[in-house]
Parts: sequence; C-alpha cells; structure tokens
Amino acid sequence: MHQRDSGLNQVLCKLAKENKVAIGFSFRAILNSKDRAKLMGRIIQNIRLCRKYKVKMVVSSFAKNESETRNVKDIQALFRILGMTGVEVKMDYVEKRLDWKRRYIRKGVMKV
Repeated sequence: MHQRDSGLNQVLCKLAKENKVAIGFSFRAILNSKDRAKLMGRIIQNIRLCRKYKVKMVVSSFAKNESETRNVKDIQALFRILGMTGVEVKMDYVEKRLDWKRRYIRKGVMKV
C-alpha cells in the first residue's frame, strides 16, 4: 500500500480549499494514542496532502484536563518534526478568522 487510511484525501482537500476551511491537527490525539507511530504516519500524510493542495492547517492541543496541556513552542516543535514549516505551524490563521467572525453580524452586514 502506498497510502494510509488517514481520513483525508485529495477530494476533501480540494473541497476544503474551495470553502476556505482549515484542517486541524490535535496534539491530544498523539498524546493519548495507543499506536502513536501509525497515527504520526497518518498525520505526516495529511500534512503533505494539505501542502500539495494549499489547504490551511491548524495545530492545537485540544486538552481536556491540565495534565494534557503543553507549551505552545513544544507543540509547534513536534509538528515541525512531522513535516510542517515554521509558517504553517504559526497559529495566526485562527486569530485572523476569529477577528473576521467577530465583525460579521449576518449576511450582508459587517461591523466597521
């Protein structure tokens, strides 16, 4: 087999790009996984697909309790090892998107 069943394919990447949707990667999933090697391989494949189809990527801890929290730099370093570049790892896309959503009130109406 040349690919893993990671849940993401070229069709989903094209749809995500057209609809301006970012693909999220969870540190918590890696932390609590029983088969980390397989999960990390799937994440590497998804990163390559997202880069090929120019889909935005988001990295987060998705921690449910205090023991799952990690420093932002540590999470960024792990995902850089998995294949993301420094620009892709930065979390400014989410902040820009939230700023836009705060200004958007309803269809056709924006706060200036």
